[in-house]
Amino acid sequence: AGPRPRPLPRRCRPPRPPAWPARPAWRSRSPPASPG
Repeated sequence: AGPRPRPLPRRCRPPRPPAWPARPAWRSRSPPASPG
């Protein structure tokens, strides 16, 4: 009956961040945490 609300602009929604690599560089630099 009444005026339907206009759809929200997609700009307001920030783009999802890119998927980080499974093994980042900073992690590879540090020595592997081995027990013992």
